[in-house]
This record gives sequence, C-alpha cells and structure tokens, in this order.
Amino acid sequence: MRFLNVLLAVSFLSVAFVSCSMEDDMLNVVPASETAVVSADDTQLYVSFNVADSDVATRTSVSSASVVVFEGNNVYFAQDNVTSFEDVKVLLKTNRAYEVYVVANTSTSFEGLATREAVMNQPLHANDLANLVKSGSSNFTFAKGQGFETIAEASKNVETVNIHLYQLTAQVQLKQFNVNVKENTYGTVVLTGVKLINKNTARTLNATGASFTNESVNSLEAASFVTYPNNDKNNLTAMELTFTVDGKEDSRTYTINHKDGKFVEAGNIYQLHVTVNVVGSSVDCSVKCNVLDWQYNEFETSLVEL
Repeated sequence: MRFLNVLLAVSFLSVAFVSCSMEDDMLNVVPASETAVVSADDTQLYVSFNVADSDVATRTSVSSASVVVFEGNNVYFAQDNVTSFEDVKVLLKTNRAYEVYVVANTSTSFEGLATREAVMNQPLHANDLANLVKSGSSNFTFAKGQGFETIAEASKNVETVNIHLYQLTAQVQLKQFNVNVKENTYGTVVLTGVKLINKNTARTLNATGASFTNESVNSLEAASFVTYPNNDKNNLTAMELTFTVDGKEDSRTYTINHKDGKFVEAGNIYQLHVTVNVVGSSVDCSVKCNVLDWQYNEFETSLVEL
C-alpha cells in the first residue's frame, strides 16, 4: 500500500479592512513522521495536517480554523478549532475526488455533520463578524502512483494543494464628513451620530439566511461597521447620519449600493464620502461611495437618499 501526505498551502487573498492590504497568511499541512505499513487490501492514504500562521505580519490574521474534507456529497473528515494540526490525522484514498473546505476565524462547529448540505447550511455566528471570518476550498484527486509504501516515505514527498481564503464579510465606513458653508451663511455643522441600518448578523457558507439589526458607533472618528452580505430589497443596509446645523438637528439616510443592484457583497469595503452644503437656511448633502474589493479594483458610485 502506498501512503500520501498532502500539504495544504492556504493563501489569504482578502481585504485587510484596517490596512487595506492583501493578506498573505498561510495554513500549512505538515506530514506525519512515524512509520507504518498497511495490508495490501487497504486502499487508503495516510495524511496528517498542521496549521500555522506565516511569518508575515498582517492586520487580520487567522486565529483558528475549521477544516472539512468532502468525498462527493459526504463529509469524509472534519475538525474545528484547529490552531495546530500536529495531532490531526486522516486517511485518504487514491483515485478518489476530494474537496477540502477551510473556514477561518469562526466559532461555528462543523464536527459531526454528515453531508455537504449540512456543512454549507450551518449558520455562522454574529460574533464572527469582528474576527473577519473567511473561507476557501479546493478540489483535488491523487493517483495511485503518487503514494508511498510507508508514512516515513510520504513525509519526505509532500504534495501541495493551494487554497485561497476570501472574506465572508463586508465593511461600511464613513470615510469623510465635509462641510461646505456658502458665503454670507452662518452656522456650525456638527456630526452627532452614525448608524448602520439593517446590519446583517447571520449567514451560512452558501450565503443564505439573514438577521437584521441597527448599530451605532461609539466614536465618530472610527465610524466603521462589519456586516454579512445583504441583497434583501425589503431590508436594505443603509448608513444614517445625524448632525446639527447651528444647533438644529437633521439626519440623512443612504442605501449602501454596489452596482447593478447587488448592494452589500462580501469582500468589499464601502467608503462613504459625505459633503454637507449649507446655503442660508437650506441644507443639502452629497454622497460618493468608493467600493474596494479583495482584488483592489476600485470604482465610485453615488448613493441615493432614502
């Protein structure tokens, strides 16, 4: 019987919401070191894993991960709370199609689930938002000739499977709040509140499910929110701005829109640039929204006031 050890190199191609730089953390599978020989009738390959952060420092790192290996629509292997894979071992078979699915920075459990459908429909938690939960998958098949007779041999000949992790969340920021007071106009404009309307706090890996709430920031200097995607046209995600003009309170609410009616999508940063124009007793606001995605494509769009 021939053994095979697989190295899962996981690169994080996702938005670092604080620094807006690409993540390059890696999850590595380290082969087992012990030796063993199985019977000629055994058609399985022995694989051991190890998870470790890369040496490159990033603003949004991976604290732990869940790893699920699918064979067809069935769960072949699953383990949660993986920070070190030194004690994790799984047998794989040659000439079989597998898919490995990695979910990082989540408190959701995938152990004990038997089917792909159950895994993909497992709800992610609201507290995963702050941890910037992300996921990725890869399909792979190994032929008989890629295995080795013993685990010791396999540990010296490691195959590699690359997995890209993508953000499952989006961020909405008030990037700028500018005031434009026309000549011969008197009054002071003060921003007093920023609220995200219909923040989505629930989703699954297949992007179903929703639970909406409103959230206000504690500091206007750090007006930033993290949300799961939202394309529910009956509960659109929006930013509400409250401000005073010469002591008189006013508020404006703007729907967060991507393009083509997609609204809030995972992996995007929505940066709002607001200008308050004061002319006499008249107050008018203009809003531009810059959208940055994990590939660093950027475009500008106007938001419509509700």
